Amino acid sequence: MNARGVQCFVIARSLMLAPYSRGSELPQCGVSRGVVRPIRGNSGATHTHTLPQHRSGCTRHVGPPEPAERAVSMTAATTRSIRLFAAALAVGMVALLTLAPRSIVSPARGQFMRLMDASLAPLVDAIPYGDAERVLNVLMFVPLGATIALLLHRRAWPLAVVAGFGLSAAVEYAQASIPGRVPDLDDVFWNTLGAVVGVAAVTVPRIAGAIVTRIPHRAGR
Repeated sequence: MNARGVQCFVIARSLMLAPYSRGSELPQCGVSRGVVRPIRGNSGATHTHTLPQHRSGCTRHVGPPEPAERAVSMTAATTRSIRLFAAALAVGMVALLTLAPRSIVSPARGQFMRLMDASLAPLVDAIPYGDAERVLNVLMFVPLGATIALLLHRRAWPLAVVAGFGLSAAVEYAQASIPGRVPDLDDVFWNTLGAVVGVAAVTVPRIAGAIVTRIPHRAGR
């Protein structure tokens, strides 16, 4: 290649690299610095042009996730599905116990009370009937509050309490049109208290665990 050919090559090469100034990025990989390379022609003249120097480590791996990542993703999805099922089951049990006609609920209620008498006889005898009703209203909403809290972030626990209150208020409103059912606003208070107990049973350990986890990180700073 003669000197004129070398000069044409350098000009063409410069035009190709013109859109990518120093410090800009190429489509495939970034250009961090220009490297001057000499080119000698047949006539002995020396010409220089700038070649891009590619940054290492800029190639992004695109491919299927690793087996460990897939396992973690599947475990998280399975856990959330179980929590959704548990929350739906808790809502269904509340709806069955509060909205079904008493002719359907009374046999199951009687069986439950007999079981309570057999296992917790001293405690049941010490609780008056009216207080026993309140205790049952509290216990009925504990699983609901706990399962809804598990579906939410630990900082969103008030939403689980609001959900318990809203469901109890909706139940009392619906009971007004169900034969044999008598709505009672006191039940809303005791049901909401049960939701608070369930939420606390889930949220307090979560917050405590987060605090314990942060202590070593702060100590290491």
